[in-house]
Amino acid sequence: MKMNMSKTKMLVKNLDFAQKEQLQIKTGIQIEKQVKYLGIIFTNRVSSLYQDNYEKLLKGIGEELEKWSKLHLSLLGKIATIKMNILPKLLFIFQTIPIQVGKNFFRNLNKSMLKFLWDSKRARIKMSALQDKQQRAGLGLPDFELYYKAAKLTWMREWIILKNKRLLILEGYDLQAGWHAFLWYNKAKTQSYFKQHLLRNSLIKIWEELKLKFFTKTPQWISPIEAFTQPNLVKWDKIIRYKDLLNQKLQLKSEDELDKQGLQFTWWEKAQIKSRFTIDQKESFQKENLPIDEILTGSDSKLIKKLYNILRDQKLEKEEVKEVMIKWARNIGKVIKLEEWEKIWKTNIKLTKAVSLKENLYKVFYRWYMTPIKIAKMKPGQSNLCWKCQKTEGTFFHLWWNCPKAKKFWISIHTKLQQICQTQIEFSPSFFLLSMIPIQLTPQHKHICINIITAARIIYAKNWKKENTPTEIEVITKILETIEMDILTDQLNEEKKQINEIWKPFYKWLEEKTQK
Repeated sequence: MKMNMSKTKMLVKNLDFAQKEQLQIKTGIQIEKQVKYLGIIFTNRVSSLYQDNYEKLLKGIGEELEKWSKLHLSLLGKIATIKMNILPKLLFIFQTIPIQVGKNFFRNLNKSMLKFLWDSKRARIKMSALQDKQQRAGLGLPDFELYYKAAKLTWMREWIILKNKRLLILEGYDLQAGWHAFLWYNKAKTQSYFKQHLLRNSLIKIWEELKLKFFTKTPQWISPIEAFTQPNLVKWDKIIRYKDLLNQKLQLKSEDELDKQGLQFTWWEKAQIKSRFTIDQKESFQKENLPIDEILTGSDSKLIKKLYNILRDQKLEKEEVKEVMIKWARNIGKVIKLEEWEKIWKTNIKLTKAVSLKENLYKVFYRWYMTPIKIAKMKPGQSNLCWKCQKTEGTFFHLWWNCPKAKKFWISIHTKLQQICQTQIEFSPSFFLLSMIPIQLTPQHKHICINIITAARIIYAKNWKKENTPTEIEVITKILETIEMDILTDQLNEEKKQINEIWKPFYKWLEEKTQK
């Protein structure tokens, strides 16, 4: 094998200056204090991995976001920037050097993200809502700590499936028990050498944390034989797990049943299986695989994404009913089911490729817009009355719906929709403010309505602090802009909707109005 000596560098440990000089002369290879390989900086001190890589990356991310902040990006545009430019860099380092990273790293990282998202101003949407999935009214901002854990679990998966013999022997060169003994039987507590390994210590800590959250019973992928066999004696090509040993009643199969499967054991292995089964039976076994089991023992396609999604769902399971949902239910005067909310967000995701149209529903839902009441609290002395009617306290719902001028505006939109669609349409805040489309409308009318009310909300928001509501010309102009975006969206979609045909009722209404 030939080596390019000019590009080959060497790291050494525990050598004095004279020994280093002698080694360089003898080998012809230059000794360096640090080496950068595939973007990762290595030194002769393992303890410096965090400082040389994680801290430098954090600083670089801060500088990069500072540059991006000079562009006038929308909130969804900023989140897309983070996903495309920041997340891949972090995922690379999480997967390459999965060492222990403290909470401060993620705290500082999130501070940089919030500063970028909100232009160093106070956040208007909670972090948990930003990080939730879009089908639950989230904006899909990456939760970097969960991605870090997901990346670590991809390493742990090798300990579970026991297929990569080369990697397992390399990582477990000093093990005196099998990998499953450390995963399930807490051998790391009695065999302290296991945690003296930098990577193993980091990985097992994450596993112990997640094990408490996800596993209350013994999973059937555990191998009682591998767990208590010296690694050098393990038959790597034939790992026997509980799923091979248990029948449908979660009892040990008879010897005849095992023989039919082609499974034969020595007397020592039989004794070992029976002993472990007796202990594990007390905690009972999982009858079926959990979703996380399916991921950890299944295909490695999109593995990090799958693990991240399941970790996020577990973290945010208490966030299903958001505080703003309760506020909207109070304002509207009826309980809105979770299925109805999910339907709104699924519709909004597919509505358009235009960020401004998508973003509008988020802003209304999360009560983004500052109200006279909020401003009066921040700036004593300012009036808390509605900017439009100047008579009532300017709450969010009042400005959007209860104010006489707002009501008149929405009545005019309602009249237009009924004239365009030639059908009766419910007049309610859930329809106009939250895009809850009545079931009885046809698909064509639903498409027209959701686009027109979105256009109406956007133009109304542009006149948010003004005394008057938008004029009819402003509304129609915005609707026409929305139709243009609808046509462009249709061109980008694989399934064409014949947009011009869908919008024919509107064009007909507009033509008749112009002639009058």
